[in-house]
Amino acid sequence: MLLRRLSRSAQGIPTKLIRQLYRAVAIPRTLYAASIWLRPTYDRETNSPIRGSIGATKRIAQTQRTAALAITGAMRSSPNDSMEIHADLYPAPLLIQRTLHNALIRMSTLPSHHPLNPIITRVATRGTVRHHKTAIHNLIQHLAVDPRTIETIIPRPIRPDSHTPFSTSIASSKEDAIAEFRRCTNRTMIFTDGSSTNGKVGAAASLYVNFTHIATLRYHLGNDSEHTVFEAEAVGLILAAQLLLTRSEASFPATIFVDNQAVIRSGA
Repeated sequence: MLLRRLSRSAQGIPTKLIRQLYRAVAIPRTLYAASIWLRPTYDRETNSPIRGSIGATKRIAQTQRTAALAITGAMRSSPNDSMEIHADLYPAPLLIQRTLHNALIRMSTLPSHHPLNPIITRVATRGTVRHHKTAIHNLIQHLAVDPRTIETIIPRPIRPDSHTPFSTSIASSKEDAIAEFRRCTNRTMIFTDGSSTNGKVGAAASLYVNFTHIATLRYHLGNDSEHTVFEAEAVGLILAAQLLLTRSEASFPATIFVDNQAVIRSGA
């Protein structure tokens, strides 16, 4: 009902915003904790449908039909398949399957000290059971995901007082930046910059070894209506890291000059 009210032709919002609202709010709220109360819709190994949460799937499909009508402005007699294609929405069974698959992948990448890790490993090792299946049993049985073959996530938070191999300095003026460059003694130097010109946003990084140009990487992000200069500056640092890792001429320690003002020095 809310989607219908928001999509009124006289006082409603644009259809593209209706689609964004549905994907950003309605779907996450509808499928919250879906891995607990929903079953997969088809088996990944046999590629055949299974008798899962049929009633919930039908209700989700009805909700998506209402959203597809509001997004496309189609007639009420329009078929679901056609509206979902024009609205660029997953069909309800595929949406549920994708959500459950992502949830199982996230649980499979949990570190060993997480409470769910030994449970998932035990279920994957012993296989499924015939009676009293849990949600994890259903996910592992029908989604064909082996948690033992997936790389686990090991979070390593950095303490505020920890030592990093990088030092950063920002010159207060152009003259100070030039003086900083002249004091540089590292044989590997990289210059990066990100900017917006004529409505286009891009970044570049140039590698110099012993004051000799070696290579330059460039990347075009897109229009300035979708990207910012700050994003381009971050991409420039990524290009600098790629030059350090892929060019055999580069060596450590190295110095990165960002936007002709900030200087980042790397350790050995």
